[in-house]
Amino acid sequence: GGTAADAAVAVSLTLGVTEPFNSGLGGKLVVLYYDAASGKVSYLEALETAPAGMSVEAMRARPAEERKRGYPSSAIPGCVAGLEMMQKKWGKMSWRDLVKPAVGYAREGFPLADKQIVEFQNKFDLVTKDPEAAKIYYPGGKVPTNNAILKNPDLAKTMEEMGENGPRAFYTGEIADRLVAASKKGGGAFAREDFKNYRAREFPRGCHRPPHPEVPRDQGLGQNRLDEPGTGGAGGQGLADHSPDRLLQLWRHAGPTSADRKGFLRGKPVHLGENGARVGPGTASRRSR
Repeated sequence: GGTAADAAVAVSLTLGVTEPFNSGLGGKLVVLYYDAASGKVSYLEALETAPAGMSVEAMRARPAEERKRGYPSSAIPGCVAGLEMMQKKWGKMSWRDLVKPAVGYAREGFPLADKQIVEFQNKFDLVTKDPEAAKIYYPGGKVPTNNAILKNPDLAKTMEEMGENGPRAFYTGEIADRLVAASKKGGGAFAREDFKNYRAREFPRGCHRPPHPEVPRDQGLGQNRLDEPGTGGAGGQGLADHSPDRLLQLWRHAGPTSADRKGFLRGKPVHLGENGARVGPGTASRRSR
């Protein structure tokens, strides 16, 4: 009796248990959702945000490798807030029911497949630097064997709290308190207010014209350019979907768009007045020549 949104929420939460190296409550989320009933396409963004107390100067002073991982480099996760918005907008099932499958896998365990064992082998030195993570993912200090049952009772308890008290419990309850305490112990900058103030956002359909004051920090920029009127191949206008000309123009446009997204947009609000040239009229057609 659920919707595609319900299914996506339940799967995402479950992958946070069964796919620990790629998914999890500590991650981020972007959603491009088509609602068949209304015909509307929506874009939700729940990316990580830096804690207010994080020092830019101190971060820049750290070696590049240290900036990639660890409590001092950790940001406020948006995954749960994004799933909450998705479920409220398009879901029919209760949040509690959507969390149940993930709780079951975390408490009862699941068998590890060959591909996952490779990930466990590759990440051993990195993950075992954290005693808590090592205890969960490398019981006895060893890499799990194929089809070993991996359990995570602490994660089951956390998800149960979210199921009973709602997704905001991740940001306002004991879960947030534990995250803040762990961050402080590890030299990070998490504060309770950072979690309390976090919200996912919904953007209007990509448009390079005012009055929209901000552009999405992630893939929305690429869609902006694909939709740009008058671009011919970049937006696919006048060209068959899989024609060589269209594919060539899309390929030419993709690389520079990715560079702009990473270099100028990701991680901070960017106003059109500041970087309008990167999202304004003509960008896609120039880039796709």
